[in-house]
Amino acid sequence: MRMKGISISSCLLGVLMAANAATAQTDAYTVSPAVAETYARLSAMPAVQKGLDFLKADHANTVAEQRQICEIPAPPFKEQVRAADFQKRLAALGLKDVQMDKEGNVFGLMPGSGKGPKLLVAAHIDTVFAAGTDVRVKEKDGKLYAPGIADDARGLAALLAIIRTFNATGIKPAGDIIFCGNVGEEGLGDLRGIKAMFRDHKDIDGFISIDGTEVGKIIAPLRSDLQRTRGP
Repeated sequence: MRMKGISISSCLLGVLMAANAATAQTDAYTVSPAVAETYARLSAMPAVQKGLDFLKADHANTVAEQRQICEIPAPPFKEQVRAADFQKRLAALGLKDVQMDKEGNVFGLMPGSGKGPKLLVAAHIDTVFAAGTDVRVKEKDGKLYAPGIADDARGLAALLAIIRTFNATGIKPAGDIIFCGNVGEEGLGDLRGIKAMFRDHKDIDGFISIDGTEVGKIIAPLRSDLQRTRGP
């Protein structure tokens, strides 16, 4: 993975948009006028500009955390050590009610003003690599190499960076935000961590997963896809 800025700034704006419930649902993979207007409005806010500047300045810290997290093994169904470490990181950032649930997910709450939906923002703790895999990070020609360095150590580091940005800027989301490191994402894990989050938290209104290596891509389900998943 190249050591340059990933699109955490886009994720921050996405979190703000979702927490403020300012988006419009469509059945096409196009940006609606309401979404475009909201994105432009948020981008122009001085506090958001301060946040984007903070992310750039914080980049080295984010990469350092990415390396540290990657070097904690988290093979399928054995994520406990990395989960415990991530729990400490969430608590150190001042989230409320930081905890580990019975499935092994770790999460904490950033309270909103009470005037928006509740949003779940997650990155997965587990990797696809078996126990015993050498996960030490190596650097060569400005790139980082290690199993899981991007999928999803980067997502976990990005999630922490976004929380730091909220703290540094004083931005107050309209809706509550649950920041979560979820388990059981890969392979036979069958999404057990995220399934447990939605099973145990019936009041979640929106979900953003920070995952994958294509940093310029946002994948959003069609409304028809959601209806097939949830039923009528």
